[in-house]
Amino acid sequence: MGYLMKYYLYVSETKVGMLHSQIGVSLFSKVKAGIKLKLPFFFEASLDADSETKTIYAKVEEIRNQILAGGECGTIERPKSYVDDTALLSFGSVTDYAASIAFFGGIVGGKKVALIGSSSSLVGAAKVAEADHRLDYYTIKFMAEMSEGRLHDKFRAAPPEPAEIEDDLRSLEESVEQALGDVNTPPRRLSFTAKVIHDTSNFLVASPIFVAMA
Repeated sequence: MGYLMKYYLYVSETKVGMLHSQIGVSLFSKVKAGIKLKLPFFFEASLDADSETKTIYAKVEEIRNQILAGGECGTIERPKSYVDDTALLSFGSVTDYAASIAFFGGIVGGKKVALIGSSSSLVGAAKVAEADHRLDYYTIKFMAEMSEGRLHDKFRAAPPEPAEIEDDLRSLEESVEQALGDVNTPPRRLSFTAKVIHDTSNFLVASPIFVAMA
């Protein structure tokens, strides 16, 4: 399905900007230099365009195709660095005081799945879909920091101890379980590509690049 036909609920401009600039260096320059690559037609057709003039949705599709082509993407059942899949997930903006996250979650094949990102990246209907929840400010803030990779800033002077990392991941799992119980909006079939934060046989937590209606 082309990007023009997708109904997006979430797009991370920060991730799209960063990843698309990396593609521009590693891929577009090679193509323009004459290296022949086997790419989908809609991807090839966009290579000669000025990347700055492209819509964010066109960039999302280019990023997704590059991640898939590079073998970095897995599924919910078997994730890699990234996960690209479709699933029935509930979603909404989870807010308390000054802390806020976008949350997409559900149980897929017995696995607890949570996509966590910035609520400012919600678009369309998802932007106004506030979830009824009992999560407090500190839990929401913690999940936001985990999704943005900022939690371990406090360890910059010295690497975190394994026990500290284990504690953080255990807290993340507990927070996800609480959110899954609280965010009970009707699930919708959604497609997404996301960067994996934490994966076990029972949990998958990831930070989405995009989420769209499937």
